[in-house]
Amino acid sequence: MSEPAERPTPSEPPSGNDPVDPADPGPGTADPDPIDPQFVAASRRTAAVGTVIALICLLGVIIAPALSFVGFSLWAVLTITTALVMVAICGFQFSVWNRVQRGDASVWRLQTMSWAGHLLSYLIALLGLVAGLVTMSVDGPLSLAFWIALLAGLALLLAQSTAAVQFLRRGGPPGTIPAHIRRLIDATSRLGS
Repeated sequence: MSEPAERPTPSEPPSGNDPVDPADPGPGTADPDPIDPQFVAASRRTAAVGTVIALICLLGVIIAPALSFVGFSLWAVLTITTALVMVAICGFQFSVWNRVQRGDASVWRLQTMSWAGHLLSYLIALLGLVAGLVTMSVDGPLSLAFWIALLAGLALLLAQSTAAVQFLRRGGPPGTIPAHIRRLIDATSRLGS
């Protein structure tokens, strides 16, 4: 009868036959470069405010067609859809920063998705504004639906510029257009040197 294999000591590498501890996150999941807690709290707070603003925008784009002369036209449905997507992007960015604040090291796997969501938010904001302007042009400034749609469009821009641009990063400015331009200028100057 063969004797059971001895458990490896901590100095020995584990073999493939050792039981896996489900509480152990595994190799490479520890955060090698900790983030400043104040930076995380500020990014999380900004994403939370933007998410609330996106929800206000969604409420506005749902109310405006109900008061409009044309009702829920194709443009109004597009406006509602863009507001829903913006709420989803802002909520995702908030949830990512919430996980970072809790110390979840596995959140860094979502860094590319966070970056893509922030880029998508620019297209969503543009589509939402165009659709909102078309619905506003039908009603005119004497209608309450016009002013609600105008405020919802401003809320869409504000939500995009506060929460949606808060992509997951270890430091530095958010993903606003001026910040992207500064990054491009810095990268270009490094290439030229």
